[in-house]
Amino acid sequence: MTATLSRLPSLTGVRFVAAMLVFLGHIGNSQIFSDSSAQHTFDRLFFQGGWTAVDFFFIASGFGLTWAARPDDTARTFWRRRFFRIYPNYVVAFLFAVLVGHLVLLYYRSTTMRIWDGLINLLMLQAWSPDQRIEFGVNTIAWSLSAEAFFYLCFPFLIRLARRVPGGALWPAAVALMGAVWLVPLVGRLVVPDQPHSMVGPVSAPQYWFVYIFPATRLLEFALGIAMARIVQTERWPRLLGVLPVLVLLAVAYVVPDVTGLPWSYRQVAVTVIPVALLIPALAMLDLKERWSPLRGRAMVWLGTCSYAFFLLHGRIMESLQNWLGGGPWSTHVAIAMAVFILVVAVAAAGLLYSYVENPIRKRWSKPRPRQSAPAVAARELVPEPGM
Repeated sequence: MTATLSRLPSLTGVRFVAAMLVFLGHIGNSQIFSDSSAQHTFDRLFFQGGWTAVDFFFIASGFGLTWAARPDDTARTFWRRRFFRIYPNYVVAFLFAVLVGHLVLLYYRSTTMRIWDGLINLLMLQAWSPDQRIEFGVNTIAWSLSAEAFFYLCFPFLIRLARRVPGGALWPAAVALMGAVWLVPLVGRLVVPDQPHSMVGPVSAPQYWFVYIFPATRLLEFALGIAMARIVQTERWPRLLGVLPVLVLLAVAYVVPDVTGLPWSYRQVAVTVIPVALLIPALAMLDLKERWSPLRGRAMVWLGTCSYAFFLLHGRIMESLQNWLGGGPWSTHVAIAMAVFILVVAVAAAGLLYSYVENPIRKRWSKPRPRQSAPAVAARELVPEPGM
């Protein structure tokens, strides 16, 4: 198996599925249905989805970076690639959120954004603050990129450590990380203050931050992704653990919170961490064995490549369009049409951002330009540019 050399298009395609879960979760949060029954049904279907998707992105990030890691890579070259892959889109989305979001706040709510919130967000430090006005300031969803920036900072050191772990110890390490994720809510309930109340649900703001936002606790999922990638690379993935049984396990975990009334602090991350951690390598195995996958088609792969831009842009686009189109709530058919319209606009905007910002900058700046000798430079200067 050429594990370290193979591309994994199914993992690219599934990224858009995860981004769609975030989108649908946010659509539900915006309460666009005037029919309370329709709103309740939509919430039951997709409320858990946003949390599950973020869990997926963090684990998949560790898995993907480990998969693509180069043995001769230095920390500096890795950080350079990540910077030019992530930050240009982040800045564009930040400016868009400031411009559009500020106008929305000023016109509809007669409030303004705080300059300090903007600076913290621009520096990608917002996830380190337990103040929800900072965590979710400017571009609400961007807190997760603040956590990712911390993961990238740690990755060169974590991958060295992971490569030293004996093959036989990789599964125990992965299980230990899964257990640690389940312990985080318990630690939060025992040692983190239960006041003041969070503005997003039945949990205190400090506990919500510690369990769901705090980069140091979310690093466990990123490290779990690294461990799962090493398991596949060392050919220790069980043959019988395919996509279908893992999807069944994920579906069960997805509905457990609704059925059991599981506390918020457990349903945010812990309840789905095991099936999500198993799903990612199971999908990778489809590509490695060249088996059919609906996620590997050209359209899904393109959507997956645009998923980062979509993730960054959709929140402000959704809020702005809803406000400009009357705010809602609307009848069920109108609400669904509105959701589809917002989705189309967000996907189109993401495609433009990927095509004209993310991809060109990544190609031009993510790698240092090779130095050329003086004779080569002189010879090149003697050749006129096309059109001259």
